[in-house]
Parts: sequence; structure tokens; C-alpha cells
Amino acid sequence: KVIGKDESIVDVFNEAHRALLILGAPGSGKTIALLELTRDLLEGVRENHLQKIPVVLTLSTWQEHHKDLKEWVVEQINKHYKIPTPDVRYWVQKNRLILLLDGLDEVNEKYRKTCAQAINEFRNTHGFSGIAVTSRLEEYQELAEWLELGWAVLLQPLTLDQVDAYLNELGPKLSALREALKEDEGLQELAQQPLTLSVMVMAYQDMSHLEAEQERNMPTKGRLRHLFSVYVERMFKRKGASTHYPHKKIEKWIAWLASKVGRSVFLLEEMQPSRLLSKKDQNFYWLILGAFTLVPVFILCWLMIRFAV
Repeated sequence: KVIGKDESIVDVFNEAHRALLILGAPGSGKTIALLELTRDLLEGVRENHLQKIPVVLTLSTWQEHHKDLKEWVVEQINKHYKIPTPDVRYWVQKNRLILLLDGLDEVNEKYRKTCAQAINEFRNTHGFSGIAVTSRLEEYQELAEWLELGWAVLLQPLTLDQVDAYLNELGPKLSALREALKEDEGLQELAQQPLTLSVMVMAYQDMSHLEAEQERNMPTKGRLRHLFSVYVERMFKRKGASTHYPHKKIEKWIAWLASKVGRSVFLLEEMQPSRLLSKKDQNFYWLILGAFTLVPVFILCWLMIRFAV
């Protein structure tokens, strides 16, 4: 499906009988497209409360024990949106929800086929429930079983004219980036993906032409690493975070946490002792927890005995 210039993602979703697959390369804007679809669908709910309710869920939480999409949906909505399980079951049973499922490619490769099968089975039994799924193109093409949805859209890279128009709207603070893009094909290629373009916008803000020239002399891989490094530093400053810890140490901790979580959404209550690296660390955790729990109890008992005497 080729989307026209004046056509929105919700128009395409409706034309596809509310069953849409959104494909694209890494950083092409699949999640943004899904969120834009969510926004437009929510506008419809505000105008008519009888409309189905869109709900965004991340497929990266799909695990080996999950077999049925309906049960997974109930579990995830209850967990992330704190809605009672009986209510969610009723909504799913009555096709009151539009499922917006992000990141089929983020499902563990061992369980990806099972997840795709569960989505297809759900479609067969709940055909009137709207659904949209996003995935990277390469991972989707490798699937043994494709999704049985109405249409698929493939997000294309930005054109250089689109990039230039976007940067022009942001004003003179990005003049160094605009100049660099005119001469650098490697930089042009990076700028054609929305994710890397947003990183470049943050990294290049108010950068001098001399700094931009020095950055341009780096090889493509080194440049991308440098851009993300500058982006992270600027985000620290932008948030105005005050901390006693060096930024590099914080980055290392976040990277470790991301490697352990293995998905894009993380809840604080999921920070369990089982995520500690070694048995020794886990035992130390339980020892400290036991000390903090039992010591107050011993003190209270001692006070009760002493005052009773």
C-alpha cells in the first residue's frame, strides 16, 4: 500500500478493515506511526464513547509460556494499566478493544512463530476486533508464518527534501547540520531515518561549523557512535538532572539494565533479586533484607519484655 500525501495512518487502517501491519527498517518510525494511529483513534472515542477503545501493548513481553493472545492481552492490560481482570476479559470477549501491538521483531526469536500464530488465531476468533502490528521488515520476512491481516504498509526513508524542509522549520540553530548535509552523502543516509535524524537534531543544536567539520571527518560508524554520545550528554543537560554519579557510570548501569530486561518497557516492580548476576549477590541481598526485617522485630520484642518486667 502506498500512502498518499494527504492520507493519514488512520485512513489506511480503516481502509484495511482495521487490520494493519506496519513494516519498516530500524528507526523508520514504526512506533511513531502506531502512536499517531492511537491518537487518531482516541479522538474518535472522545467524539463517540461507543467506539472501540485503542490500547497499545509491547509484544516484547511475550514469553515461552504464552500461547493464547487473549490471555496475554488480559495479563498485560491488568499489569500496565491496572484495570481489573474481569473487566478486561469482558472487553476482549465483546470485541470492545482495538489492539495496537508494537514490536513483533522484539519477541524472542524462539517464541516469535508462536506469537504470530496466536495473533492469527485471535483474528480467526475475534475478527471484528481491530488490530495493528509493527515489525522490522527483515525479521518479519524471516517468519515461518506471516500474519493474516488486511493490508501491510512499508515505511520508506525520508527524502532529502523532507529532511531539509524539517530542518529549515527548526531555524538557524541547525545551520551547521544543513550545511553538512549538502556535501556529505554518509550523513545524508543517516538523516533519512527519523530516529537518527532526531538524534542528529539534538546533537547538532548550536554546533559551530568548525565542530561540524571535525565531526564530518569521522568514518560512518564512528560518527554514529559520536552522535549518540553527544545526544546522551545533551539529554542529561536538558533534563537538568542533578546527581552525585558521573554520567558515564549512569550510562553503564542503564546499559546493564537494558541487557537484563531485554525489552523496551520496564517497570520498577520488575526489579527482582533474580536479576542479580551471581548466587553470592542474591544471597547477600536476602541477608540484608532479613537483617532489615528481623532487627526491628527483635528490638520491639526486647522492649515489650523489658517494660513488661
